[in-house]
Amino acid sequence: MGGRTGGKDRQFASTPEAPELAGEVETMEITDPELLRIRETSPQVAAALAGMEGEEPELLLRLDRPAPGLAHLFIMSMGEQTMISMRFHFFGERSAAVAAEAERQWGEWLARHFPHSASE
Repeated sequence: MGGRTGGKDRQFASTPEAPELAGEVETMEITDPELLRIRETSPQVAAALAGMEGEEPELLLRLDRPAPGLAHLFIMSMGEQTMISMRFHFFGERSAAVAAEAERQWGEWLARHFPHSASE
């Protein structure tokens, strides 16, 4: 499936209080005419992008640490709330153990920084 091109852009590393992630940010450019049409005509996509003030709602990271892999992060405004999707894909012999530990660490980090209110 085409539609995006990637390339090296810049190094990144998570802050000390967040779970470890390090590697390179991959640039993502939409080139597929159908995807561009959907981006311009879909009310949901248009509404999500309108609140982004020119920023892209997703980020693709090529990971070096905690293990080789990819991370895809996506945000979408949903009224007064914002949905955050974080997908990690680790490669290699340790990938299952690294994925389990990353899920635990990120779950704890998200719970500390974004606790659910009693009214939810």
